[in-house]
Amino acid sequence: MKYTLLFFFFSLLATSQTAQLSGMIYEGEHPTEFAEIRLIQTDNNQSYITYTQDQGTFTLALPLGSYQFTVYQFNQEVYQTTLDVQQDMHVGKISIATTQLLGEVQIIAAQKVIERKIDRLVFNLDRTVIGTGGNVLDALKATPSVRVSPTGIQIVGKNQVLVLIDDRPTYLSGDELMRYLESMSSSDIKSIEVITTPPAKYEAEGNSGILNIVTKKNRIDTWNALVGTTYQRSQRNTMRYNGGLNWNQNGWNLKSNINFGDARFLRKWSNDLYYPNEIWESRSTTDGRNNYYNLNLALSYQLTSRWEMGIKLAKNNYNFRGPMKGKTTRLIEGTIDSFITEDDRQQSKSNRVILSYFSEIKLDTLGKKISFDFDYINSNQPSYRTFTSETLDPKGFPLADHLLQGGNDNQNDIDNYVGKLDIDLPFSTINLNFGAKISASRTQNKLLIYSGENHAVQHNNFDYKENNQAFYASANKTWMDQLTAQVGLRLEATQTKGYASAVDQTNRNNEVKLFPTVYVNYVPNETHSIGFNYSTRINRPSFESLNPTRSTYNAYSYHEGNPFLKPAYTTNLELIYTYKKLESKVFYSHLKDGISQVSQLDSETKHYNYIWMNYIQMSTIGFSESIYFKPVPWWTSSNELTATYSSATPILENEQRVKGTAIYFSTANDFTLNKDQSLFLGVNYAHSFSGVSENFHSKAYADLSLAIKYLAWSKKIELSLQASNVLNSTYTTYKETTTAKQQFQNDWDNHTLRFSASYKFGNSSLKTKQRSSANQEELNRM
Repeated sequence: MKYTLLFFFFSLLATSQTAQLSGMIYEGEHPTEFAEIRLIQTDNNQSYITYTQDQGTFTLALPLGSYQFTVYQFNQEVYQTTLDVQQDMHVGKISIATTQLLGEVQIIAAQKVIERKIDRLVFNLDRTVIGTGGNVLDALKATPSVRVSPTGIQIVGKNQVLVLIDDRPTYLSGDELMRYLESMSSSDIKSIEVITTPPAKYEAEGNSGILNIVTKKNRIDTWNALVGTTYQRSQRNTMRYNGGLNWNQNGWNLKSNINFGDARFLRKWSNDLYYPNEIWESRSTTDGRNNYYNLNLALSYQLTSRWEMGIKLAKNNYNFRGPMKGKTTRLIEGTIDSFITEDDRQQSKSNRVILSYFSEIKLDTLGKKISFDFDYINSNQPSYRTFTSETLDPKGFPLADHLLQGGNDNQNDIDNYVGKLDIDLPFSTINLNFGAKISASRTQNKLLIYSGENHAVQHNNFDYKENNQAFYASANKTWMDQLTAQVGLRLEATQTKGYASAVDQTNRNNEVKLFPTVYVNYVPNETHSIGFNYSTRINRPSFESLNPTRSTYNAYSYHEGNPFLKPAYTTNLELIYTYKKLESKVFYSHLKDGISQVSQLDSETKHYNYIWMNYIQMSTIGFSESIYFKPVPWWTSSNELTATYSSATPILENEQRVKGTAIYFSTANDFTLNKDQSLFLGVNYAHSFSGVSENFHSKAYADLSLAIKYLAWSKKIELSLQASNVLNSTYTTYKETTTAKQQFQNDWDNHTLRFSASYKFGNSSLKTKQRSSANQEELNRM
């Protein structure tokens, strides 16, 4: 099928007579790079788009005909004329001016690719080749300080990342988030903001950084759509489909996106336990299949030139089935003593609905505004699991009284209500920002546990409620256009209540905590800047970690939650120096009462159990270097080097203190292979050296990915072929106690080959209702 698609796409290019249009775009005496050239054929409204190169030049193949020729810079129209293209045409040098007057304020466009603001780094896709084609996940791979791997997205120095779209949460994580970002076109993205120290406006939850993806506003009286498909081959076959529609007319603005598919994988992992006189070698395989769909629909209306409100619907659904088979070999002094087999069959579903409302009122043209958001999230997650574990002798025959059978039927329901108010008041001498947030959440978990051949039933209901109130204020001031300071304070009050019916136990917790943030940034000139950040963060226990219900793996292993968990706190410091496109950073963090699922090893009974605990105190210091540059006009490169030294002290008596270094290097490179900027080669490489992560040691890991991308039919059609984890590396970690050593190895089935095809189309000249010219001018300036 894919060869038929390729033949069809390329045939379209050869069916009509074409001419070559070329020219140069200059801003004053300087060539303009990445200006958007848009031509609309007058007889059929077909549009053609290209972008200027570093010398301001552009070339574009067009069918013969008459066109409206428009130049856009920073999403603003800066030049327009009409052209009659009947043969190859060179329009010469076109001078543009990107200065726009808003009331009494003059804004002059002078964006850089990389901008360092006081509380975030801004990567402007408008100024890059990456922004001309590809998806948002591709753009993140080239974003400084961001790591993208098959297992997730990370920010340097952070163990978690929160992804926002236009400053609003996606409520997605893991595979759902990755698929959503893959379905978004990078050409619809204005910039990506990397926030390593979130200001007071954002939740203090988690030692996480924030990625805020800022989308381009739909141009007035236009619509565009995208359809695409992806085939992925690993050890299993996966098919994915996606589509989107954007529309703006008569004050209405619609953004929609859907992706669905049948994702399959074969994951393997090993868990080896080394006791003084025994070795337990465990090997497990999960043959997983996940049918899913994700729908996002946002509709807004511009009531006046300063008041916009809208609603959003998001629906995420998946159905996962995954039989897991495992075998543990028990060796005593090198001789096989016995085997333990596991046959685990599980099925889980998730149905999540998010309803959102927002209203934004601009008080003036200087940036003063009031924003209100309300979200309702409902999640329904039923799951079912059965397992059989049996012990065999060295010849493979079952041992008497060593058969363990069981299962569980789990129903998990979550309702969450969130209301948020933000007020921004920029003045000539100081910028003020303050607001409040209130949330209420209830999680109900109903668990039926079956055990033994007679399927004896144990009921366990866990009801968890959490209410949170937050208030924040921050102030930002600049002196002499060089020194900027920003301070913020966030007050969070939390009340929780959890009840477990199996143990008839109720646990309550009430806490009030202040979270300060401080930023100082000094910019002596356009090429240098130095900044300092300070913040404190909180990591509250998750619902899963608080549930005391015990779940059995086999006769020797189980896991359970801990209702007595306390919040963990992290203190962060950063010192950042920027020289042009090079950023150097030194950072320090201290974790108190860190929360994790701890494996407890007993060398006498050979039990290895997983229990949630406040188990670690850890300090980390490190530095990173990142640079985004163009060695030559056809090559862009984003590079990162990070080194850390950490010291982790567990609270368990048999756990050893773990300290050491970790070094990580990555390079993401895009090569433009032709003058039309339609053929690209991507080469990405990342290497983690052997080192220390929290209380684990990790072995070296290398990841090489290759991609080729072709943009056809005025860059409306995108074809790409990508190979991931070309070296077929696996991730290995281990830890040691005073009595045993435990080693893990994971093969995530990410040695893949992926083919994708997408088609983008639309109309840039919709008929509109007549509206007042004053209102239209205000809308055009927004």
